[in-house]
Amino acid sequence: MCVAFAYAIVQGASGMNAVLFYAPTVFEQIGMSVEDTFMQTVILGLVAVLFTLVAIRFVEKWGRRRLTLLGLLFISIAHTSTWYGFKSAHYELSQEAIENIQQSQVDVTLLQPLVGKTYASDVDLKRELAGIYSKKICRW
Repeated sequence: MCVAFAYAIVQGASGMNAVLFYAPTVFEQIGMSVEDTFMQTVILGLVAVLFTLVAIRFVEKWGRRRLTLLGLLFISIAHTSTWYGFKSAHYELSQEAIENIQQSQVDVTLLQPLVGKTYASDVDLKRELAGIYSKKICRW
C-alpha cells in the first residue's frame, strides 16, 4: 500500500500532466501553427502510449524498480529541457515577420520602431503590440 501511495505521489508531483496539458499552448508560443501544435500533441500522446506498452511488455524482465528509476530519469531530462527552453527563449520582431504580417493586410508602419527589439517573454511582446493596435485588429 505504501509503495502504491508513493508511486501516486511521485507521478502527480512529476508535473508531466501539466506539461501535456499545456503542450499545444507551448508549441503555439514557439511559433507553430494550430495544425502543427495539434500534430505535435498527437505525437506526444503516441510516444506516451508506445512507451507504456514497452513498459508493460518488459516490466517482468527489467523489473519495476529499474523501469521506475529510468522513467524518473527521463522525466528529469524532459523537465530540464523544458525549463532551459523557457529560460533561454526571447522574442524579437524581425523585418521578415513584418513582411509576413503585411500580407494579412494589417498596417505595419506602426511596427517599424519595434524591429530588432528583444522581449523576454511573449507576454511582453503582446503587451507592446496591444498598446499599438486596437483590440479589433489583435487576435492574440
